[in-house]
Amino acid sequence: MFCEGHVKEYNNSWNFFKNMTSVDIARYNNEAASGHRPSWPFGLPGRNGFRFQHIHDPFNLYKGVENATDPSLPKEVRGAMSNLDLQPPLDQVSLKTRYKALAKTCHPDLHPKCKKAEERFKHITADYDTLKSYLNIKK
Repeated sequence: MFCEGHVKEYNNSWNFFKNMTSVDIARYNNEAASGHRPSWPFGLPGRNGFRFQHIHDPFNLYKGVENATDPSLPKEVRGAMSNLDLQPPLDQVSLKTRYKALAKTCHPDLHPKCKKAEERFKHITADYDTLKSYLNIKK
């Protein structure tokens, strides 16, 4: 038991993060958002997660959550998104990121004697051009 003066002195000198690095402090603060419990994005199986294909969903409440396509999109856009393994909603950043990742894997300069890689690159580029024109991207 402390007197009031010693309690104030103790509280002013106490620092929970005293021996932690800035990385440890950032991790602690990030984990504090979920109460220091494990978490994962909604719709993805976690420790006891479930998959949406097992749910009867007549009103499309989980539309777009897992492997769903938007029927309001034109057929060629849906096909191009499927070929590039993209999910709606489509935006310029996700399109460019995915295109760059796929282009690096099968670019003809990286595989000079592989015709399959060259054909795959042509298809990827065609799908990318389709989606660029859909999004009205100039470059």
